Amino acid sequence: MKRIAVICCTPYHLFVLVFLQKEVWKNEIIDVYIQNTFEQAGRLAIKFKHLNLFNNVILVEDEIYYDFDKMPRIMYLVKRLFNCIRSEKYLKNHINCEIPCYNEIWYSGRNQFTDYFIKHFYKEDKSLKVILFEDGVSTYSGYSKNISSSKKLLLRLAGIPKQAFEIETMWVFNKMACGNMLGETQILEIPKTRFEETKLLLQNIFDYNNSYHERYIFFEQFLDAEKDLFNMIVNNIKYEELILKTHPRKTTKLYGNTKQIKEKNVPWEVICLNQSYSKQCLISLGSTAMCAPKFLFDEEPYLLFLYELAEKEERKKALYDRFAYIGKLMKEIYQNKDRVLIPKTKEDVIRALDVIDRGLGAAIKGKRR
Repeated sequence: MKRIAVICCTPYHLFVLVFLQKEVWKNEIIDVYIQNTFEQAGRLAIKFKHLNLFNNVILVEDEIYYDFDKMPRIMYLVKRLFNCIRSEKYLKNHINCEIPCYNEIWYSGRNQFTDYFIKHFYKEDKSLKVILFEDGVSTYSGYSKNISSSKKLLLRLAGIPKQAFEIETMWVFNKMACGNMLGETQILEIPKTRFEETKLLLQNIFDYNNSYHERYIFFEQFLDAEKDLFNMIVNNIKYEELILKTHPRKTTKLYGNTKQIKEKNVPWEVICLNQSYSKQCLISLGSTAMCAPKFLFDEEPYLLFLYELAEKEERKKALYDRFAYIGKLMKEIYQNKDRVLIPKTKEDVIRALDVIDRGLGAAIKGKRR
């Protein structure tokens, strides 16, 4: 029987994991490795264990994070090379159980632990398959699959097999959105045939059964530029109609007493399960959350992307490129393309908010009729 290891390092990965368990895997032996990189990772690992959805659930107690703002890139790459060479020691120190052999490794968010893990098991079995699954904007922009030649060289020098980054198979929620990768990788779409059953399970796992009806929802990200943009939005709408979705791995508090979605560590996709968002507007620089209603439910809320207005932080150029890709992608796949707005100036934002306000007003009146 096939044995599979699945590596998860965000709440969103766990959301996708449940869909894979319900819709894709049948008789395989599945071990899940949850990296302790987000608040409540430990609690969720225990919850998954108690539900007996998988053969085993292992909490990886430590994870090496790379902070672009604190370490020069060359130092990071050298450190990563060193850590890859001693990867077996790292695994033994941070996984508190015996590790069996695997036929396949599934992962989503790429990091050092993933590389160490793949390297270790490739030594055991040269026929090891590595499969990528949905990771939101990074997946659809190709970022999670494509890495630079210099990084590939470093990884190869450290003994990381090419299977770790030359991905043959990828599972996503929306195959149509992967047009830039078709032909290079086998793209498979995660079914939603057991949706109601999966929905109830996710609500149980994340202890969520709430709903939010504010007209505007702003999604926080990891960029300094967003506070000024947030204030601009606040100054041009009714304050009581706005709610903030904070980022699950961001600890700084930039938004004062702004009303917030209180379930910080519940993936937005789980929140979406409880209601329709077609009568609302989602706002961010370029958050993955902007895609969820369309990809999961084929709903088309207003989307207001602000990445064109941000003062670009050079170290995070790749991130802005992904924002631009996802904004253009949503514009392409929306049936009502007027609902995707990508302003380039502050004046454009004010005009866009006026269009959205009138559009939502009409939608709400229509709903009442």
